[in-house]
Amino acid sequence: MTKAQTQLQQMLAGTQKNLPATSTVDVNGQELKQSDIVAKLQGWIQLCEQKEAAKAAAGTAVQALKEAGITEFLVVYVQALKQALGKSSPLLADFGLNVTQRKVPTPETRTLAHAKMLATRAARQTLGSQQKKTVKGPGVTSVTVTPNAKPAVVSAGTQPQVAADPAGTAATQTAGGPLAASGASAVPIGGGGK
Repeated sequence: MTKAQTQLQQMLAGTQKNLPATSTVDVNGQELKQSDIVAKLQGWIQLCEQKEAAKAAAGTAVQALKEAGITEFLVVYVQALKQALGKSSPLLADFGLNVTQRKVPTPETRTLAHAKMLATRAARQTLGSQQKKTVKGPGVTSVTVTPNAKPAVVSAGTQPQVAADPAGTAATQTAGGPLAASGASAVPIGGGGK
């Protein structure tokens, strides 16, 4: 019960208890009998009760709508319609749905995009899978390993690349030549073995 409803109930009870049935009251320049005042108060109380009942019914209806899962159903139904009729079908407009048209790029746009892609590949020096197959490293003929140092790699037709050797015990070997430093071992590549 609202505050206004409580006040109306108290006014009605006071009017019926304290005003004689034959008396009149001047309300805003109008002479009203006790029965007229009671009828007005009772009418307003009924309106308040109807409002509360409608409010409760509206709350129940809102809760029922939430529990009905309307939004979820509509999402799934729209997806089913688009699948059945096609995403760009003009019949979707009859359901109040926007028809989505796939934008086809113009030849100018596609040419510009392809040119940008080629420029990006050139700037980054990236290779495709077929181009990567043609890239070969230099042929390695032997590897020299020294203690506490990186191995030196000797490629065919090049000078040996020796890693930094703080102890000064680096070994150098030319293609097919003998090992130059003690404590180092050469590992031939491609066939020497035992």
